[in-house]
Amino acid sequence: MKKVVAGAGTVLAGGLRVATGSHAGKTIYISSDHRGFLMKKRLVAALRRRGWKVADLGPRRQVSTDYPLMAAKVARAVGRSAGRRAAGIGVCGSSIGMMIVAAKVAGVHPANPPDIAGARTTRRHNNSNYLALSAERTPFKRALAITLAWLAEPFYSDPAADRRYLRRYLETARLDHQRGGSRAGSRRGSRRGHARKRSFRNAVRLGQHR
Repeated sequence: MKKVVAGAGTVLAGGLRVATGSHAGKTIYISSDHRGFLMKKRLVAALRRRGWKVADLGPRRQVSTDYPLMAAKVARAVGRSAGRRAAGIGVCGSSIGMMIVAAKVAGVHPANPPDIAGARTTRRHNNSNYLALSAERTPFKRALAITLAWLAEPFYSDPAADRRYLRRYLETARLDHQRGGSRAGSRRGSRRGHARKRSFRNAVRLGQHR
């Protein structure tokens, strides 16, 4: 088993504690829908063999699964520390659905790079902490290579040269705090959110959502 050398760190910038370095040493959360299930299963095994700490959040069987529910599980695990202690991987048929959902969660910066170069760039330039993969458009060997490159590539490894990337990351991260007034939201916003959830559940019971 190849040992993973911890490479994650943090820096305080713009009033935010920002994850720096690589994803080494973090917990890697992963999930899929039914279309990405087999690739997810192979990725989990391959990463664990290489020494990564992987938490598989499901599904456990290849049955019809709604990608928003599975993507949100991983995104929330990553967002709790804004990627300082965790990174996420989501696998679906196209990768697009997983990425759309992950982008809704504060603290999550998703990417779906098409190749190794893109994986390295989105880490080095964007500090992405959620990787979306396409099970139907990406062969497993290439998906694994993309994943390994993405996990290993550091962010803000050279403060003098990477200052502009940190500035752009902060500009992006601050958008989380502009949603609904604050990241945590107000009590009024929370009540509205619960009301919307109740309305959605009622609509599902009535068969209005297909």
